[in-house]
Amino acid sequence: MFQRTLPVRALACGACALLLTACASTAFQPRDLTGQVSYKEKITLPPASTMVHLRLMNVAGSGGAADLLAEQFIDQPAHFPVRFDLRYDQHAIVAGGRYELDTQVYSEHQLSMQTAQTLTPGSSGLPDSVDVTVTPVGK
Repeated sequence: MFQRTLPVRALACGACALLLTACASTAFQPRDLTGQVSYKEKITLPPASTMVHLRLMNVAGSGGAADLLAEQFIDQPAHFPVRFDLRYDQHAIVAGGRYELDTQVYSEHQLSMQTAQTLTPGSSGLPDSVDVTVTPVGK
């Protein structure tokens, strides 16, 4: 009986080692997408009631569902343009994939401006920096 359990234990240990190796090779690899959000309209948003919401999404999913890769909320920005820094996993980006930076600006709890910008990965992934121009809702 001892001889039969030894190969099973060896197989189990080998499987665990292989699993740990696979996990180590796909560990989270941080990458930052930075930039700024601006608008062209000649208006001033009240800083105390303004919030900027950014989402980096993989929009190539089946069934139209988008996968959220990174998200940032910026409450009460002092002024525009607003700088942002989205941290995402480099492994989540694949060549030929479709990615989108969805940006919304809320003022006094109402969506006031937004945009969705398509990002195309190059040989080294997504660009390091993106400038976003939002437009008023309804225009």
